[in-house]
This record gives sequence, structure tokens and C-alpha cells, in this order.
Amino acid sequence: MHILALFVGGTIPVNLSSFNSSNNVFKTYEVLQGSADISIENIPFDFGYLLIQVHSFKNPVSLSNTSDFAPDTYVNGTNIGLIFIQDMSSYVQYYLSSDPNVNKTILLSVIGHNIKDPIPGGCNLTFDVKIAPFQKVTNEYNLIRVDAQAPALYDGYCPEGEIRIEMYHMYLEEWDLTEAGYFAGIEKMLTVNGVEQNGRKQFRMVAMFKRIVMKQYRSIGKSCMVLWYFLGYSCALRDIVSSKSHYFSPDISSPQFLLTLF
Repeated sequence: MHILALFVGGTIPVNLSSFNSSNNVFKTYEVLQGSADISIENIPFDFGYLLIQVHSFKNPVSLSNTSDFAPDTYVNGTNIGLIFIQDMSSYVQYYLSSDPNVNKTILLSVIGHNIKDPIPGGCNLTFDVKIAPFQKVTNEYNLIRVDAQAPALYDGYCPEGEIRIEMYHMYLEEWDLTEAGYFAGIEKMLTVNGVEQNGRKQFRMVAMFKRIVMKQYRSIGKSCMVLWYFLGYSCALRDIVSSKSHYFSPDISSPQFLLTLF
């Protein structure tokens, strides 16, 4: 892990000049204290959209595309993301905010996607931001509820019944409660290829689910990802990482396992 700088109201530069179809992932580790700007430059015009992701170990951070963190423009948490739709701009700026009294390491990644790839969270109905490429997790007694929004195509079309869904999980290293182990697990699941290579497929279906309910029991941590496929193109919904003291597993044979469809 390489820590580049301590950002206190500074700028994190993201240069995508080397991006192409086979090199479409930028990632960096930084130490954040308070706020910082993310300046993304040299965005290739042949990409359909960018997925901007921020991960932190314990302390939540906020990510926005407006400097004043206006309502409906930001997300908050430890595994968050936003989408930038290519509008023939070569430059865009995002903003980070966090507790100024705590230094926290963040993993920032920017992933370029083909114009034909499904846009995760593009058919959002209930989340605050317009395009919501992330999952929300709620604890309910001995259950974990995971809510997600369906993907859209680049033109905004929501192809109900035409999207193939695959959900994967990957166990984190057993009894590794370190920050390094946490980030190592996330890095393996950042992209579609990484999820397919490192994850274990839990189910596959053709639908557009919004909710899954999973049982909770003690064990090791786990990273969960959802992949969307449409006509040979794919994208990954921003992953969630379970608490280090729990392991969450869907039980398809149990009535406590629920898929809510559009």
C-alpha cells in the first residue's frame, strides 16, 4: 500500500491520459483529514461513463459532484461511489468530506466503462442521488437487508427482464482484522473481471431485483458484489464489505431469503 499524501483541503489528482480499452482502472491510496477535491483530467471521449469509488476502513466519508454537498448530489459511507456520464468533457471535479479530527486511509478508484455497458443504479427509484451505483445495508435483528437499484442503458432505457444478474461473494482473510487485509479484499473485487476471478457465485437470474435479505451469523468478513450483464456487456454494482465480526450469506432455500423484482 502506498500512501501519497495527507490531504487537508487539498486536491487529489487523477490523470486518465493512459486510459484505453485494456487499461481502464485508476486507483490510489491517500490519507484524508477533513475535505479534499478530486480532479479528474484527460478523460477519454470514447468511454461511456466513469465509476468513481471511495473506500475507507472504519470512518465514513462523503462523496459529491458539487462543492456545497447539495441534497441529492452526495453519498456517505465506507464503500461509496458515483457515476460520471461522458458529455464530451475532458475534465470533471468531485469532492470529499469527512471528520476533520480523524485521519483515515481511503482507496480511490476510477473505472472507465464502454458506452454499451449497463450503468449501475441508472434506473434508480428510491435512493437520493439520481444514479446510484451502490448498495445500502440495514441490520434487522438477525438479518441483513441489502437494497440496490437496477441498471440502465446509456440512453436511460431500463430493460426490464433483459438483464442477467449474478451475485458474488469473496471471503476476506480469516481472522485478518487489519486495514491492509480489508483493502486487499476490496482491490480483488473492484472490476467485473476481478469479481469473476476471485468471487464465488451465489446465484444467477434474469430480473431486476431491488432487495435481498440475508441471514447473519458470526464468522469472518466478506465482500459482496452484483454483476449486471446485457447483450455481452457488463458492469459491477459497487460492493459492500461486511463487518469483520459477521459473515452474511443468502439462503435461497429459506423463506428469509427475498428477491423483490421490478
